[in-house]
Amino acid sequence: MFETANQLRILSWNADGLRCKRSELMELAVSTLNIDIVSLCETRLTPNMSLSFPGFNFYRKDKHISGRGQGVALLIKDSIEHCIINTPATVNMEAIAIKITLSGVDHIIVSIYQSPNLPLIPEDLNVLLSLGSHVLLAGDFNANHDHWISGINNAHGRKLFQLMLDNDFLIHASPTPTLVHYQTSHTPTNPNLVVSLNINNISDIRALTALSSNHLPIYYTVGGTPVRKPPKPYFRYLEANWQRYRTYLDENIILTSQIFKTEAEVDNAVLFFYECVMNARTVSVPTGVKRNQEDYKLPRSIKKLIKQKNRLRRRELRESNVDTKRCLRFELNYLKTEIHQRIKDHNDKIWNNKLAKVDNPSADLWRIVKSIKTNSTVIPPLKNSNGQTTSSVGEQSELLADAFHDNMCLTANWVDEEVLKEVDSSINKLNSPSEHTLYLPTRPKEIWKTLRKLKRRKSPGIDDMHNALLKNLSQKAVVYLTKILNACLFLNYFPNTWKLAKVIALKKPGKDETIPSSYRPISLLPALGKLFESLIYTRLMKTTNHLLINEQFGFRASHSTTQQLARVAKHIAYNLNVKNSTGLILLDIEKAFDSVWHNGLLHKLMLCNVPVPLIRLIQSYLSNRNFIVQIGDYIKSAPRDVPAGIPQGSILGPYLFLIYVNDIPTQPRTNLACFADDTASYTSSNDVDLIIDRLQLSLDNLHSYFTRWKLKLNETKTEAILFSRQRQEPKNQLKINGHEIPWSKSVRYLGVTLDKKLNWSKHSSLTRDKGLTALNSLSPILNRRINLSSVTKLRLYNTLVRPCLTYAAPVWSHTCKTNFLYLQVIQNKAVKISYNTPFLTNIRKLHDKIKLPQLYDFIQNLTRKFYFKSKTHYNSLVSSIDTHCR
Repeated sequence: MFETANQLRILSWNADGLRCKRSELMELAVSTLNIDIVSLCETRLTPNMSLSFPGFNFYRKDKHISGRGQGVALLIKDSIEHCIINTPATVNMEAIAIKITLSGVDHIIVSIYQSPNLPLIPEDLNVLLSLGSHVLLAGDFNANHDHWISGINNAHGRKLFQLMLDNDFLIHASPTPTLVHYQTSHTPTNPNLVVSLNINNISDIRALTALSSNHLPIYYTVGGTPVRKPPKPYFRYLEANWQRYRTYLDENIILTSQIFKTEAEVDNAVLFFYECVMNARTVSVPTGVKRNQEDYKLPRSIKKLIKQKNRLRRRELRESNVDTKRCLRFELNYLKTEIHQRIKDHNDKIWNNKLAKVDNPSADLWRIVKSIKTNSTVIPPLKNSNGQTTSSVGEQSELLADAFHDNMCLTANWVDEEVLKEVDSSINKLNSPSEHTLYLPTRPKEIWKTLRKLKRRKSPGIDDMHNALLKNLSQKAVVYLTKILNACLFLNYFPNTWKLAKVIALKKPGKDETIPSSYRPISLLPALGKLFESLIYTRLMKTTNHLLINEQFGFRASHSTTQQLARVAKHIAYNLNVKNSTGLILLDIEKAFDSVWHNGLLHKLMLCNVPVPLIRLIQSYLSNRNFIVQIGDYIKSAPRDVPAGIPQGSILGPYLFLIYVNDIPTQPRTNLACFADDTASYTSSNDVDLIIDRLQLSLDNLHSYFTRWKLKLNETKTEAILFSRQRQEPKNQLKINGHEIPWSKSVRYLGVTLDKKLNWSKHSSLTRDKGLTALNSLSPILNRRINLSSVTKLRLYNTLVRPCLTYAAPVWSHTCKTNFLYLQVIQNKAVKISYNTPFLTNIRKLHDKIKLPQLYDFIQNLTRKFYFKSKTHYNSLVSSIDTHCR
């Protein structure tokens, strides 16, 4: 009945609240009608509500620009080429728009909502119709007129009809009413319309007696063939035949005594190995759709109730007797309630079935939790430096690529002639001709050990080589891979195919989503390249690990943020107790990892007496790197080079940064605390002016150091705080390059909030909010309805919520007990949910029964263990944490 060839199938619906109607909408749109686009209004969604529709891209606008509105949204099949476009500001009409191509012509599809309580403004309609030459507006106009429904008129309808007569657009409406009022005495109306500009091939428009809303959905078709993406196979690695995979590799890989002597031979060997692995995947790993795309299918019993409800609604629309209509409405409302409850029970059953398979200590449980807490990033139209807006996904990817490329350039152009001369001398020495030497060759045993550490669920890079493929290599394939990697070590060569990164963009919280700089690049590197990186990292660390300064705690084994925080906090607390003040300054290095000077890094590796072959390999690793920005599965930008910085998302990169800043200067009677690029300088005295002088001298030295090595301090993000019993603020201020740094009442350092009295009250309040957010985010599976065992529910709390409450707890464990009580409330709530206990349950007895320590006791135990382990630490700064800092 609804099958159409070479046509776009569209459904338009006023949902009157969308969140609880997802399953019913998907059943109609996918299973029954095979809809391409769904236009929604009155969604009543708020930004903190997460909602997804498998197989569709979901675009939504929750609030009107003026603060009014009920929300609009668009669903479009992810197989259709499209892009979301910038919707101009309107006064009273809510709107969201996408652009698609039908038979070679661009069409703009707009979902709108016009409130009945606000006037319909012609300018709103004109500005939306001017989005393109072929525009279609669909939604609830709250407009009635004789032109599309006999005998009913209102102000919106008369104005819209007059606008149609004065302008060149058409109004399409269902021949039957689309709004059935909740009060049976009111006449059904037809406010849900389709307005088209230069689109004359709209047909088969009708209202469907379906879905749970007083508004009926409208189905219609638009002539034309949309551009569709080629289907991307989804590989089911959990169902792979790994024996067949290994057999294929053994049959196609031939081991010989030949040694790869040139870079070209290595590149050919890498390409051959990659093709063998990909071909083996094709014959051994089944493909199919993602399982979560089947979740919207409703059972037959619910479908039967929905059909019964639809029949009642049709009867109600045909009935003229008010009493009979009232009886039908009563039965209809009963059925709606029953259907909603059945769908809710069905969704709970789906969750229960999923969780029943992972009701044990399994990584699958954390995968499900991650799917609940993760929201996909929808990139809206972006603005370039000229204020122009992108009109396609390709333009978005190019604009983001340019923004990320700018971040990867050196932030400082200044040149210290003396430093430049030293660096050039080291580079000339490094590039001088010499014979190739093999530095610490690898063996299959080392490769196997590295492969076992790979995480299965890591996203693949541009090569689409999943870690599961590497973890299941045959012995023959590992030997061949060892041969390739040894050739790379011998030639000091990092293959170019392993240097291309796939970058996806994630929005930074609280930033303007239309500006490219508001997005954070997440780099996905080729799996084989990361495997080789781990071998280089192991060799470099053995050579240089003993050279790292004690003040550096970032990216080092047995060094944590808690240890660095404890070191700083103990110093501050001790001096407060002896009536001294402490000044602390937190430096922010602008684009620290992305602006590392490559030649400067190689020079510092030479100074660390790293073997020359290893430095040359690192030089090859850093040079000629490229990245592409990918949006979705198919749209990619042109490659961009990486002129500076260490590769983001790499294994080796963070350690190279530690070496780059390892010669950071220290100042007498001033302490330094480093955690990668987070740098803090602090000092104590009973004289506040002396503290300021010391900090200013330290700040000048650090600024000079970072300038010399082409790193830039961000003056606006640098913070200073004075921990003191004095109430008066310091009169003098610290300065960076003439920029004054105001004294703060509290600062956030390594995830912990330090206030000027160091009483931890503000930190406890923020921790409580963070814990509540974490607990609420788990509500789909951590609630009383889910048939998950109490032990597993409690484990969810212990592993995902309690760490938020106890982060760096040894640092602030001496805070007042009132702060602990605020945090204990969250644990009490989680325990009651886990064990389905009544509200007035004695919580202390329940803790004793399940052998769960109170939060205060748990933190005190953590603190004792932390300081006991710290005493025997090889870093003297860690082992002295428990003593008074002087």
